[in-house]
Amino acid sequence: MEIDFYKVLGTAKGAVENDYMTYKKRSIEEEDEFIRGKYKDRLREIEMRQELAKEQKNQDKWEELERKKGKVEEAYQKLKTAKLRKEYNEPMTANNEKIILIYKRKSPYKVLGMDKNRLRDLTYEEIDQTLKNKRDVLIDQYSKDLASIPVSFFSSRQKMQLKIDEVEEAYREVATKDKRKELHKDEYDPHLINSSNPDKNALQGKIIQREEILSEERLYKDEENRLLRVKKTGKLKFQNWTGVGQLFVDEYEVKRIINGQEKVNTIYTNSPSVSINEKTGEPVDPDYYDCFINKLLAETTIGASKSMGGFVGGIEQNQAGEYYITLENIELSPMEKEQMAAVMIWKQTAKQKEKSQEREVM
Repeated sequence: MEIDFYKVLGTAKGAVENDYMTYKKRSIEEEDEFIRGKYKDRLREIEMRQELAKEQKNQDKWEELERKKGKVEEAYQKLKTAKLRKEYNEPMTANNEKIILIYKRKSPYKVLGMDKNRLRDLTYEEIDQTLKNKRDVLIDQYSKDLASIPVSFFSSRQKMQLKIDEVEEAYREVATKDKRKELHKDEYDPHLINSSNPDKNALQGKIIQREEILSEERLYKDEENRLLRVKKTGKLKFQNWTGVGQLFVDEYEVKRIINGQEKVNTIYTNSPSVSINEKTGEPVDPDYYDCFINKLLAETTIGASKSMGGFVGGIEQNQAGEYYITLENIELSPMEKEQMAAVMIWKQTAKQKEKSQEREVM
């Protein structure tokens, strides 16, 4: 099977060519910059994992990641300029009969090319008319495109017809006040950011919410009998990739004594802390305790997480029922990538706010 080099860089052809947050087509220079950014991000992620593998003396994992790095480098060399991308893209669309169209579920507003937040200042009647106008323009455009495609190009005609059907379905979902009310009944705060696309322009007017949590500091001992003081201090909330619903990642403060001095780290994880039996004082699940304290909160893991804003991933079980930390995987899961992005956006926002306050004081 032929390698999808866009996928190797963690993106797709359409995402390179179009900014889905602003509904605008990127210029060639913007496409080049977007590809370059994806390339650098993938390398940083792999190098961080190699650092962790090196600390754990896992040569096999390091070599596997090195091969993955080679694929990322190969992908960038294939796609780094408009000319190279054109050469790479041509075989993908040369035979229209081989095109397999799969539509992911999108927000009806996105299908119609509308930013839902921009409708808030309109009356119900104005919203109805605005959405209808959008629907009419798209149907007219796609219908003309469909008519221009030769009948023998079945897959291309099918693709265009599916676009028309998608627009009609999206419009039916939001055409009236009652329809929109039904659609949004299970949504969370619409101001929460969609962390899967942390474009700077898209951050305006949106936030990641931090809920402060006041909890007791708990004492644990690691495998070397050193004392760790752990306290849950907060929770970051953000909107998930579908644009509907909410995800979160927990914030912990971890203190330990290193070379006679107390070191304090703030980490973010999607896994719950350990449970202790109140009567015996022993861990409810000793294996989970070992993984959480000695791996997830290990100095090497926290050190490696600095490039990700302190996000240390989480804990999962393999088929044998053994616990392991997810940073040992070759790649973060889609949800973990969203959580990591949320943490990094939060850190960046907090840093900018701090600088702004300093300027005000001056």
